[in-house]
Amino acid sequence: MRKVSTIVIAICIFVTLGVTAYAEPSVTITDITPTAEELPTSTETHTENGVVIIEKTFEVTPGVDPQTFTQPFEQNGYNFVYRETLRREATSGTSARLTSKTAAIITDTDDIAEVIALFADTTHYEQDGYTGRLRIDSTSLVIEADEYETFTYPFTRTRDIPGLSRNDPALVEREWNGLTLYGLTFRQGADGRYTATATYRGLATGRRAVSFIATVNYYGEVARAAQGSTLYTIAFAGTPIEAPEQPSTTAEAPAIPADGGINLLPIVIVVLALAGAGAAFYKLKLKRGNTNHETINKTKRFMRAD
Repeated sequence: MRKVSTIVIAICIFVTLGVTAYAEPSVTITDITPTAEELPTSTETHTENGVVIIEKTFEVTPGVDPQTFTQPFEQNGYNFVYRETLRREATSGTSARLTSKTAAIITDTDDIAEVIALFADTTHYEQDGYTGRLRIDSTSLVIEADEYETFTYPFTRTRDIPGLSRNDPALVEREWNGLTLYGLTFRQGADGRYTATATYRGLATGRRAVSFIATVNYYGEVARAAQGSTLYTIAFAGTPIEAPEQPSTTAEAPAIPADGGINLLPIVIVVLALAGAGAAFYKLKLKRGNTNHETINKTKRFMRAD
């Protein structure tokens, strides 16, 4: 019985290892959803001289290779292969849009009327394939100082000097706050005293713009020729798919799993059968041994009785 138990334990370990060998492989999912250009806009089927023809029409943008759509395929029991391609010229049209353009000039005046007259009423526009004429918007005119210069200019200041005893210029300062006396008058009051009105003159410095940048906007509609799509009609010829052969009824050897693992089931069955046969043989042998032992004991007792 110990031998039988050992065999059974060995079989269990062997089966456990076999189950482990059959671990599920990892699965990778790939997105094969076709794009809009990979789907035909129309499909037609007809027969030519007994051959089934399928024509698929694709509408694609410039730069797409039509060979992408010539792969063979199976449909309704037929295998279809590429036959020919018919190409139709791209359609064309125009595309328009509103746009703007800024122009700038340098001028020596900031007078609005003079500056706006320096700009043209319209200007040409050409960018990204769009062309057209744009019209000036005079309300968008902006004038900003560009360069400055420093200059000097004369100026005067006037002051009154009251309470003088007489109308004598000597009583009035010749210099005042950096200015020089330029004019002088006197007037006598009711009290008999005089008030002097003195005018002084000097030079001052300033900063002024000598050039200006003027900018203005132009607006309008521009257009360009639009690239159309190209139509490709691709023909496929079909041939019937032959029916597969009936599988043979002859017994075949157990197949090896596709994932490369070892099929342990037949081995397990054989081992179990051998283990069962061994156990049966062991029991039979043990039974025969017991029978022989009883026979010998009976013979001995019989001889003693005699």
